[in-house]
Amino acid sequence: MKFVELKNQVVTFGQKMQNAKTDHEKKIVEIKKTYVSAKIPQFVRDEDERYKKAVQSERLTAINKLNDSVKKLESSQSGGITDKIDTVMLNELNAISQSNMGLTAAELKAVGQRVLASGSAICCRKLTDIAQQSGYQLHLPDPAEAKKVLYEASEQILNFFKFYDGANPYASNAPYSSGKYSLMASGRFLDDYERQFDRATANTLADTKKALQDAEENGYSGNRRRYFKTCGR
Repeated sequence: MKFVELKNQVVTFGQKMQNAKTDHEKKIVEIKKTYVSAKIPQFVRDEDERYKKAVQSERLTAINKLNDSVKKLESSQSGGITDKIDTVMLNELNAISQSNMGLTAAELKAVGQRVLASGSAICCRKLTDIAQQSGYQLHLPDPAEAKKVLYEASEQILNFFKFYDGANPYASNAPYSSGKYSLMASGRFLDDYERQFDRATANTLADTKKALQDAEENGYSGNRRRYFKTCGR
C-alpha cells in the first residue's frame, strides 16, 4: 500500500477536473440563456478565462504535491541500502557463491543481517542469487530498481496532471486524447507499478526463520553440509 498517497492524489485531481469542467459548461449554458446576443461573447470569454486560470492552479498544486510525495517515498523506502560497495562483504559472498554449496536457512539469515548492515545494494543482489542457489526465495531492497519504478509511475501521473481536462471517457464525442487520460482517473494504472515497487523495496529475510524451523523439523538443516564449516567458521 505504498502508493496509496499517489493514488489518492490522482483520484482527487480527476474529480476536481471533472467538477470544474461540469461547472464551466453549466455557466456557459446559463450565460447563453440569460444575456442578449450582443453581450454573450464577452461573458463567455470571461468565463473561459476564469476556468482556464482555475484549471492551471489545480494542475500546479497537484504537481507540487506529487513532487513532495515522490521525494518522501524515495527517501523512506531505501531500507538504508545505497550504491556503495562493501568489498570485504562482496568478496565473502563471491566465495560462498563459487563454492556451489549454498547456505542453510540459518546461515542465510546470519549473512543476510550482515549484508543489510553493510548497506550495499550490490551485496544485497548477490545474496539473493545465493539464496536462490540454496533453494530459498529472498528479496532484499534494491534502491536502483525502486527508483526506476517510482520515476516511471510519477511520469505517468505527471502527464495525467498536465493533460487531463475532466472529460468523461465514456462520452460518445470524447476525443481519443481525452479518453486516454480519463481512463487514468481511477488510479488503477498505478497498481502494477506499486507491485513492482513493493518487490524492489521488500525485505523477506525474516521469512527465513520459518524456513529454518521447517528444515530443522525435517532434519534437513543438520544433515546439510555447510560452507561456514568448510571455512573453519
